[in-house]
Amino acid sequence: MPPRTLLVDADPAALTSLAHPGGDWWAALEAAGDGAWAWDLDSGLMACSRCWLQDCGFAGEDRGAAGLLWRERIHPDDREAVAAEIAAFCAGERDTFRSEHRLAAAGGYRPVLMRGAVLRRSAAGLPAVLAGTFTDLSGYRRLEETVRQLSASDPLTGLRTRRAFLEAAEGERRRVRRHGGALSLILADLDGFRRFNDAFGPQTGDAALCRVARCLEATLRKTDTVGRLGGGEFAVLLPATEGARAGMVAESLRQAIADSSVPGPGGGSVRITASFGVACLAAQEDGVAELLRRAGAALCDAKRLGRNRVCRPAP
Repeated sequence: MPPRTLLVDADPAALTSLAHPGGDWWAALEAAGDGAWAWDLDSGLMACSRCWLQDCGFAGEDRGAAGLLWRERIHPDDREAVAAEIAAFCAGERDTFRSEHRLAAAGGYRPVLMRGAVLRRSAAGLPAVLAGTFTDLSGYRRLEETVRQLSASDPLTGLRTRRAFLEAAEGERRRVRRHGGALSLILADLDGFRRFNDAFGPQTGDAALCRVARCLEATLRKTDTVGRLGGGEFAVLLPATEGARAGMVAESLRQAIADSSVPGPGGGSVRITASFGVACLAAQEDGVAELLRRAGAALCDAKRLGRNRVCRPAP
């Protein structure tokens, strides 16, 4: 069972009944920035340090309060898992206690990590007093989310990266497999992009990639997914779209790109074109790799037949 009462007393001298001799390690943890806690299993009382209370968003006047139910501050969806971790630790199944859960704080719930070990045992050798640390994981979670977003977004165009696009495609394929429906994929590749870069320079090439990205986004639905696979190659995922309709979408994209241009290094404008390959999920058993293969084959046909066109696989 989680502690029934939390003693919000920040004075280490008041903790000796729980965590004797608590002063030195308590002060060290405070200095390190982690919260400290001590829990008497017999009474169910838990004492927590000033850092713990500050991390939880308690106002100064709240620190002297008593009778705060710790269990009630755990997110309802996490309480059972926390109780199981504590029970396994107290039963001797684990040497240390470790639990990640959400705890109520000012402004809502925040992720926390609690770690602990036996500080004192009873005469029978059973855990009597536990003690450990409390770490607010909010900053780590924000950093993880930032890294995730950076890894999922192409830094030049802002579109999904190849990996993020393929993950989205696989998720959509699984949805179609469960519920049925159509799914189409479009591959687009800028025509002569390597020569374009050589002729006009990388800055103009980057401008062309960004222009194509904006053309794709402006033409597609919000439910569609678009990504940059690398170089001058882009991919579009069209949920609930049959092959014929996907071909019409690809033609609209091709026309939008062909009608656009980017500033050239000498002051004029440079036109760009792209070739397209379209494939539709032929059977629910098809995977994303097969869909990409058939769209890629159609794209090769478009290049071979003169570029700046749309091709679909032969039936």
